Amino acid sequence: MEFKDKSNYLRGMLILMIKDGVISETEEEIIMSIGKTLGFERRFCGGAIKEVSENEFILDHPPIFSDSKYAESFILDGLTLALSDREIDPEELKFLKSTASANNISEEWFSEIIKSHLNDKVNLNGSLKIVNYL
Repeated sequence: MEFKDKSNYLRGMLILMIKDGVISETEEEIIMSIGKTLGFERRFCGGAIKEVSENEFILDHPPIFSDSKYAESFILDGLTLALSDREIDPEELKFLKSTASANNISEEWFSEIIKSHLNDKVNLNGSLKIVNYL
């Protein structure tokens, strides 16, 4: 994965993290883990989390990747992040859907992945709150 894709991936995750207006410790841990996997230093990721939470003017356009496989991976990781607080916000879904669209991911694939993840989460913990699902 090229640096630009890595940067877009991390930036997109940071934007997704703030979509519901709450940054949980679990979300921060997920971002730190993703950042590490992408090769970013822990200190850099921590600073990025702090900066995005304080910057009300952050551009929130969806990330565009050089390969649709990166976009699919982003959406899957994004769902994990969005569902980490056991509630999925409409703004989180909207951002993931716009990312799929911007990267020419089919609506059918996106819908199936959403349904699959939501069913898995409900089956695993039984208490997932879905706010205005699609």
